[in-house]
Amino acid sequence: MDECDRILRLLEDLRRTVISDENETWSNRETRTMAVWIDSDESAHEMVKDLAEVSKKEFEVKGGDIQAILAEKLHKWRRHEIPEVGPSVWTDLMESALSEVDWKGLAGHYLNQKGGV
Repeated sequence: MDECDRILRLLEDLRRTVISDENETWSNRETRTMAVWIDSDESAHEMVKDLAEVSKKEFEVKGGDIQAILAEKLHKWRRHEIPEVGPSVWTDLMESALSEVDWKGLAGHYLNQKGGV
């Protein structure tokens, strides 16, 4: 293995390292970034509360996995917010980052917050 391969492998290992802050452990940087943006925006946080309530009602009626129900709603909500810029490197990068978000883990974070979402 040459030096370049070794560095690339180290960078990939670093990228996979679990990201922690004082109260949460996140599966990756993309998930933590999404949570930070939601938590720092009052209207976004209110939207998550609304989505969690709808998910709880859906769970009561249909059953299933409440975390998965909310995860799907969170993903659709954020995907819907992607600006229409057409095919570009920026669109591909944004799609790539969103595909790395652990939506189910994010949903669990909000469902388990003290006092509810």
